[in-house]
Amino acid sequence: MYTLYELALKTKHLRNAVKVSKQPVYLLRLYIAGISIRSSRAIENIKKICEEYLKGCYELEVIDIYQNPVLAKGEQIIAVPTLIKKFPPPLKNSLVI
Repeated sequence: MYTLYELALKTKHLRNAVKVSKQPVYLLRLYIAGISIRSSRAIENIKKICEEYLKGCYELEVIDIYQNPVLAKGEQIIAVPTLIKKFPPPLKNSLVI
């Protein structure tokens, strides 16, 4: 599990990697609740999807809400497993008149 400082450094590192690389780098966080069959299945499924569609362009952080409840509260996680894309941010739509 990561501290908030470590997560901030990882995000900064990924932003720098995107500037160097033309391919987008994705930072994904999977929130789980302890070691359970449901948590294990969620981890396996997201790893399989990422390897198929984002191979080499992603970083997956698995966060156990029992071990790190502060992060879950900060993201307002109310159900698990939950996957959040932290980086890159959503594209901003501009209104052209």
